Amino acid sequence: MSMTGNATTGAPVPPAGTDPPRKKVTVPDVRARKRSKGAPPLVMLTAYDTPSARLADSAGVDLILVGDSVANNV
Repeated sequence: MSMTGNATTGAPVPPAGTDPPRKKVTVPDVRARKRSKGAPPLVMLTAYDTPSARLADSAGVDLILVGDSVANNV
């Protein structure tokens, strides 16, 4: 597998689409993490376009709200 370098940091970047699959976050997972002490915080983000959503997903964001119909999410 060939890796290219990040233009800013020079760190290796794997080709798109090669991220290992992650476990999907379900509603019971969210509820359990919300209620349990010492659980890692949930990371949530609004992505206004597909590239932002893909970047957030590859960064490991737990919950992503994709899209913004006439600025209703802000």
